[in-house]
Amino acid sequence: MLHWDDGIYNDMSNDEYHGSDAISRSNLMDFKKTPYHYWYNKLSGLSIKKEATPAMIMGELIHTLTLEPNEADNRFIIAPECDRRTKQGKFVYDSFIAQSANRRVIKCDDYLIAKKVSESAKKEEMSNWLISDSKIENSIFFTHKETGLQCKARPDIWKNNIIGDLKTTADASYRAFQRSAMDYGYFLQAGMMHEALKSLDIDMVKFIIIAVEKTEPYISGIYILDESEIQYGVTIFNKLMINLVQCIENDKWPDYGVKYLEVPKWATDELEKE
Repeated sequence: MLHWDDGIYNDMSNDEYHGSDAISRSNLMDFKKTPYHYWYNKLSGLSIKKEATPAMIMGELIHTLTLEPNEADNRFIIAPECDRRTKQGKFVYDSFIAQSANRRVIKCDDYLIAKKVSESAKKEEMSNWLISDSKIENSIFFTHKETGLQCKARPDIWKNNIIGDLKTTADASYRAFQRSAMDYGYFLQAGMMHEALKSLDIDMVKFIIIAVEKTEPYISGIYILDESEIQYGVTIFNKLMINLVQCIENDKWPDYGVKYLEVPKWATDELEKE
């Protein structure tokens, strides 16, 4: 793991960012699940680095086409259509791989889908305004004052005192995405972004999410987190950090533990109605 001084880095690669030892939102989401998940994935040295899945590669492609379209050809390359079961097809594909220069290999169909998703994400006037003339994927390292632990944040979009984030989702409707925001820590993310900018003497006033569906007709929605929602995220962030430092100091990393399993209230309510 690598250590970086607090501050802004505008040319840091994904590998450098993810390889640093500062605490990220995904680390805190592990800790929120159980402290043991955090310890195992970040501290134990036992966790096996996972290869990028097709879904992850598709997400990267959509992000690049939407936020940094000029970089798409440098990061991705479309595989030729050939039958790799034949000698000729295998030769064509192997020659292609040899010339791909470590770019992500994608299928033509996936590229076309990603292009449609990207176009939908930029369809709204607010999306175009937010993305244009903005800093894209700058890395911010900062020290959490209450614990002294270093954290990191990498906003997709940074425009003055507004942070924007692009999310691909199965369902961008309000209720479904509200649930996703809770499940995947989007409020926590907003809180961390607020504290990252605060470390630079910048008051983040809004966190704007561009949510776009991954399947036809690729509908998008824009969700704005205002002051109260951002502060909710800050509160979650601070509580997790304080609990984390206690685990570090005591070197204790609890798992799920032993609990009585109760019937959920919705199930008893449902039974009474029958």
